[in-house]
Formats: sequence, C-alpha cells, structure tokens
Amino acid sequence: MTATPAEAEATDEGEEAAFRAKLASIAKANREAAGLSPGEAARRAQLSRAAVRDVEGRKGWPRVDTLVAYARAIGTTPWALLHRAHAEADGAQPEAELEPDASGAPVDLNAILLAAGASEQTWRTAKALLEALVAADS
Repeated sequence: MTATPAEAEATDEGEEAAFRAKLASIAKANREAAGLSPGEAARRAQLSRAAVRDVEGRKGWPRVDTLVAYARAIGTTPWALLHRAHAEADGAQPEAELEPDASGAPVDLNAILLAAGASEQTWRTAKALLEALVAADS
C-alpha cells in the first residue's frame, strides 16, 4: 500500500525529529565525556550558554557556525557528531567516524545515507547541513 502525501510527510518529519534528537544527545554525551560543563563548553567555543542549549536541545537545528564551534570546543568534529547521530538514529553503530576528504567533502555521504535507508527529506536535511559545514570550515 502506498502512503498518502500526508503520511509520507509525517514519516519524514518523524525521521528528521529522531535524527535531531540523536544529534542533541550525542553532542551532550561528547561534552560530558570531555569533562566539560555547558558553561565551559560555551566559553571554549566563544558561544552563549543559550547556543550550547540549542545544540544540545531537541527542537530545531543549531546554526552551522554554532555546531562547528561547539564540536571543536568539545574535542570532536561536526562530521563525527552528524555521522554518529545518523547511524544511531537508524539503530546502527557507526563503523568509522565520518571525516572530510582532502577536498573537504564528506566521505561518500550519498552511499552512507542511501545504505542507511534515509528518507529523501532526512537525506536533504543532512546533505544541506554537511554542505554548509564544508563552506563554514573553508
């Protein structure tokens, strides 16, 4: 049975919300593993505490420059956070951290997302975020 457009949109929104929630919990877990309080992470990233709450919150998306600064402050990369969130949102453990190649492009992003069975909306969201990270990191 084929889903109606409304059902397909609801599924895409649910998958995106699951991905966002995983990103938030992974970001917080990485900060805690680094032994940093939210305030210390904010200070190191030169962000407000509200910006740290945005990254670790489960609603909406953090700004790209905020995610880049946050990841660096807690000793990881935005690539690693996004890759792990994507893998865990799909119920899998990531095989390896996703790192940019020499050109700054994510390593085989299409293959990772398609193999994981990501919906088109989740794929578009992740792709847009990763492309913005490449641009911000340049």
